[in-house]
Amino acid sequence: MIFKPLKRILRAAGVLIFPLMAANLVNTDMPISETLFDPCSNEDVNLNGSAHLVGNGTLNNNTVHIIAQVDEHLVGTGVSSGATYRLEATAHAELNIDIDPVTNTGEETIPLAMTQLIGQGGVPNANVQLLVHFTVDANGNVTANVTHIRAACD
Repeated sequence: MIFKPLKRILRAAGVLIFPLMAANLVNTDMPISETLFDPCSNEDVNLNGSAHLVGNGTLNNNTVHIIAQVDEHLVGTGVSSGATYRLEATAHAELNIDIDPVTNTGEETIPLAMTQLIGQGGVPNANVQLLVHFTVDANGNVTANVTHIRAACD
């Protein structure tokens, strides 16, 4: 079978890679560092913190079933104002990814949750959409990339 489990969990450049095998449990903390544009304050915000991921993935015929939950805690600083921000989110995902029988690959992008980039003091809040993009490569490696997309100002 082409799907071989990896022996480690790797987090780099906003991408989580975890092994794929029956009832594989992932329970890990991931550092997060990103810059998000806040249209409500009209500035970039440098965010840092961590996300805790618990999940599993199973392979059945040509379908990967993934269940995951992410709890994210980030603090940020406005690049131009120096204002303090925070972003906290809990998101649950359950999905099936169809695997192409020729290439043994598959991918899916889903919205996870709406949350807020909270400005401290008089800084306005922004609504933020979290998306996750899952990819299964030909070796059975599953990658998950969490992206923050601005939705609107309060």
